[in-house]
Amino acid sequence: MKSIIETLPFEAPARDAQVRVLRKRLLIPALAPLFMLLTVAVAAQDPALLAKAQAGDPVAENSLGDYYYALNTQAGYTQAAGWYRKAADQGYPKAQYSLGISYCWHEGVPQDYQQAYFWIDLAIDGKISDRNHWLNYAASHLTKDQIAQAQGQAQDWLRSHAEKPGP
Repeated sequence: MKSIIETLPFEAPARDAQVRVLRKRLLIPALAPLFMLLTVAVAAQDPALLAKAQAGDPVAENSLGDYYYALNTQAGYTQAAGWYRKAADQGYPKAQYSLGISYCWHEGVPQDYQQAYFWIDLAIDGKISDRNHWLNYAASHLTKDQIAQAQGQAQDWLRSHAEKPGP
């Protein structure tokens, strides 16, 4: 039996975008209190996660970002983007990808397709299956010069972080 999401008449990346829209418009207002309780409960059950994130562990920072993102509020998105940025700055691909998506969707950060392209371009991880879709999506909102600037920025970032071991 297919879920409601699987019945949406879109390919996976477009379906994901449609799910975001449906989630924001229909489900989130009704479920926001539940998301808040869930996030508080998870944090209460895993106080070590916050300690690890505060100590600079990029995996914990990314996980904390995911918890805040699940609140589905602008304040939650802002907190999530902050934690994603900390992990992304350390070279954690999932956080780079999530931060790029945040820039695409104006979730916790200003909408900036050039920054989105930059962060998604850095997210070189074969496990992120729709990376190329979102890279192309960001590129579709940019000029060729802006794409070249974002690619140059990514290359500079990679060179400057080459000596630093990633997570």
